[in-house]
Amino acid sequence: MLKHGHSLPLALQSGISTGGAATTATTPALRSYPRSQPSQWQVAEPGTVAPQVPLLSGEQSWARRHYLLASRHHWSPADISLEADIAAWQASEGLREEERTVLLHGLSWLIALDAATSPHPPALSTWRLLDSVDCRQFLARQLFDESQRPTTARAITDALGIDTRMLAASPEAASSAQRMGDWLAARHKVLAELVRSGAADPQGLCDDLATCHVATKAVFVQLVAIQLLAIARRGHLPGIARLFRHMLRDEIAHLQFGLALMGRVGEGYQDMRLDGLRNALTQAVELATTQAYASLPRGLPGLNAPMLEEYLAYAANRCCRSLSLPELQPGAGNPFSWMTELRPVRGTAVRLADRD
Repeated sequence: MLKHGHSLPLALQSGISTGGAATTATTPALRSYPRSQPSQWQVAEPGTVAPQVPLLSGEQSWARRHYLLASRHHWSPADISLEADIAAWQASEGLREEERTVLLHGLSWLIALDAATSPHPPALSTWRLLDSVDCRQFLARQLFDESQRPTTARAITDALGIDTRMLAASPEAASSAQRMGDWLAARHKVLAELVRSGAADPQGLCDDLATCHVATKAVFVQLVAIQLLAIARRGHLPGIARLFRHMLRDEIAHLQFGLALMGRVGEGYQDMRLDGLRNALTQAVELATTQAYASLPRGLPGLNAPMLEEYLAYAANRCCRSLSLPELQPGAGNPFSWMTELRPVRGTAVRLADRD
């Protein structure tokens, strides 16, 4: 078992079983992308403002496939009943105190995540950078998916009658969530400013793209979604678990697109390095691990902070292997037996489902 304090990464799977009215979909498989001939990506000299120089212009069939797969998954918070969740929340013995705390922390983080993302959405910044209609179509879809997160948090708090000012159930969890939000907002701002000015070197822009589209997607929503799914396996909060399952499915689709994007960018530059991705994954996992220990001081049946810590490492390792990078934490495995392993589906996709 991994110990708190190690540098560890987060989850990645590729298709989440959504059930109910929403249809299930699979997302493209993780793969290694070889590097080929350099592409034409010119960047302004430092200190100048350059016109927008397109990256990955023209038809990008791989991005089109990601978009079509993501589009098969339609859901809305309004379509999911929370009646059973309301009854459990209001019952004096409906939920354990630890389960209530996990939910409060999860909602708090969703709101903080939206606050960190809204000023400079990375999907919008990348949309301005890429000249491919296929890539832009997926990024527009990603913007819509991300708008579902605050809507979901509002639907849950309204249904349960939770005062959003009371969401942070402990000072430690509130402090670690604030650090994650500050880190995330700073990375999004750097990417937005680099794209806006055009005065960035390709390596720096590559590092920021990897941070915003891979490292953050591999960690932050999964951290709370897994905790809610674990509670649902005990028969509690089924509607809320479905909402988080839908969000997790979206995040994995975004992550798969981000990995493919970095692979395509890397194809065009013989000297391009992805060390920045490993550094970003390390930082993201350290922040998420601290949050896991703050929000799960005593754990739940089948779920505790060390297990989440190892799962984060397992996910980050998958990201690294996908782009032919050394693993951050060799040997880290998936400690949740109720989550299926990443397995190819007809050789083109991987799928994740939580087993009953």
